Amino acid sequence: MAERDISGITVDEVASLGADRLARMVLDHAWRDAALARQVELALAAQTAPDAAVERLRLAITDLRRDREFIDYRESRSFADGIDSLRATIMDTVVRDSPAAAASLLEDLIRLDEVVFERCDDSDGSVATVLAGAVEDWGRAWALVPERDVAALAQKVLALHLGNQYGVRDDMIAAAKDALGEGGLTALDLDLRQHLSAAAPGEANEPALDPKRTLLRALRDVADARGDVDAFIEGHVLAGTDRRFVEEIAERLISAGRPQEAISWLDKAWLDKASAPHAGRQDKIDTLRIDALMRLDRVADAQEVRWSAFTRTLSHDRFESYLAHATAEARDAAHAKAISVARAHRDVLSALGVLHRIDKAEAAAFVEARHADLSGGVYFVLRPAAEVLASDFPLAAVLLYRRMVDAVVESGQSKYYSYAAGDFVASDRAAAQVTDWRGHQDQATYRAELKSRHSRKRAFWSRVTEAEKRR
Repeated sequence: MAERDISGITVDEVASLGADRLARMVLDHAWRDAALARQVELALAAQTAPDAAVERLRLAITDLRRDREFIDYRESRSFADGIDSLRATIMDTVVRDSPAAAASLLEDLIRLDEVVFERCDDSDGSVATVLAGAVEDWGRAWALVPERDVAALAQKVLALHLGNQYGVRDDMIAAAKDALGEGGLTALDLDLRQHLSAAAPGEANEPALDPKRTLLRALRDVADARGDVDAFIEGHVLAGTDRRFVEEIAERLISAGRPQEAISWLDKAWLDKASAPHAGRQDKIDTLRIDALMRLDRVADAQEVRWSAFTRTLSHDRFESYLAHATAEARDAAHAKAISVARAHRDVLSALGVLHRIDKAEAAAFVEARHADLSGGVYFVLRPAAEVLASDFPLAAVLLYRRMVDAVVESGQSKYYSYAAGDFVASDRAAAQVTDWRGHQDQATYRAELKSRHSRKRAFWSRVTEAEKRR
């Protein structure tokens, strides 16, 4: 588990308070915090009687396992904190002197997932997060056990992985990687293959419970832990998921110095219509393809992918990347082509998003011509564009600010009135710089009509008054 940040305070700063003062502060708080009180008691017990502390921890975990009281969503975070205090105590007081005992306790803690989720509403995932942290610590503890039997540990890892009903143990193999070492990972790989050859498929309507799927996932996790990309691919081929996971396969091939094979796999993403790339997936595929092509020194081919991605998405990052790898002459041509592509693109918001970054004059002309097509609710595109255009092209900025004001006020979204008021005042400020309205309403007329249509929305006009005072 990550350490909690308390206003940037460091360990050294706290230690400077002195042992006596800190001890009194801990005791004062322990009176109100049962989990802290138990942590202090167990830490003291570990100093004087380590074996007794281990037994007390085991008893506390057993009590949690036996408890049948239902924990609703309001109590789940506190319940998770109680489990986490046990985890922290094990790692703070047991693991150094007895890593095997710590690993055993952490395994008991992990196995709580078999019972706690049946009686706990863990809607925010706090309990699952704590138990997943125990999985990581379990691997760390085992790595500290001297002369451990890695073959026996491999069997333990497999048993825990197969009992992963709630996703808490998803990273079990990765957590145990260092403890297993190459010998243990090899033994685990053999165990998995033996189980796989004997496993019967699960019910078709419950694929998550299919033992073959669970084993195949474990086989891929072992391949990742060993850095064996071929075994990783084999696991996906056996599972029939290779085409749906071409990005993961390509990533590993690129990292292994096999970019040409990565490109061949990326091509397979289009072979199965059922798994044809959606927009987000295609963006990842483009990124991987560019990486692979650049590693092969195929700069021109990578540039084609960058340009194709830009024309499809109007991503400014793609355009900047294209320019970074283009000649000076090609950059000038690309700038003109990008403007043409953006102006003709069906997505007017994406067009504005890129135009205001690459050519303010073109963006202003685009806004004046297409402002009615711009959704005022997409403030994260319109507001930055308005701010960029306000100084040199105030009319375009005014039109954008008005779109955002109208979107909020027309729909009566009172919780956004403060933002709309800010945009209204910003439009006033920009309007003062407009010398030619070119057929658009001047600001006085716009204000009068807005006031006429929405005079009863007093909360909005009150926010406007407040914003004008801060102006």
